[in-house]
Amino acid sequence: MRHALALVAALAPLLALPQPAADPELVAPQVTVAVRKHSMGADLVSVAMVSADYPPELLRAQCERVGQATGSPVRGLEVRLEGPREGLRIVRASFATDGLIDRLEGELRLEPLVRAFLGAPAPHTVTSFLVLFPGEQPVEGKTLQDYRSDVVSLKARAVASPPGIECRIVVGTQDPALLTIPSRFVPDEGTRVERGTPPGPNPVLVGLLVLAGLAAGALVYSLLVRSSGRRHRSGR
Repeated sequence: MRHALALVAALAPLLALPQPAADPELVAPQVTVAVRKHSMGADLVSVAMVSADYPPELLRAQCERVGQATGSPVRGLEVRLEGPREGLRIVRASFATDGLIDRLEGELRLEPLVRAFLGAPAPHTVTSFLVLFPGEQPVEGKTLQDYRSDVVSLKARAVASPPGIECRIVVGTQDPALLTIPSRFVPDEGTRVERGTPPGPNPVLVGLLVLAGLAAGALVYSLLVRSSGRRHRSGR
């Protein structure tokens, strides 16, 4: 029994490892972010949380982290409840910052937006995002395309009407330091996601199954040894 418990305890570190991110097209977003370029150059950001009980102060702190990451402190930050009545309300925030959209280079900086929401305690942990860039169009060979790493899966597409770019993102970590999203398309940085390509086996799941099997074997062995000992003592 001690061997079985020791092996089961060994599963805990594996459960704490980052998990491969799911297909973002199959996961409902928990937060929607819209970034629009103002005529004066600022980036206007609007954030809407799906959960109506999302703490406003937590959302405020996360929005401020976006400004810290861009190097342009947020301006005009407002956090509010919107909706006709309880049960139909959403928590929304709006603010201005700089450096999220670079039209000349065709760059969209998603990393500051996603990192800002990581690390929130349950039940307010966020793993899925929908980020919209109304009015923006991709620049061939520059604007970020579908992207996948060990801890993030991203699919971006141009929308014709109304024009813009839609990015769906799922993360497999809550550690901002582990998350990297390039601001532009770089072929040899990360792996291009080909639609219809099945994902490979989950190494963490394989490890869990192997250790679980070992634990079960150890438990059966322990029970057999005890049973044999009882038979010898009874003279059978």
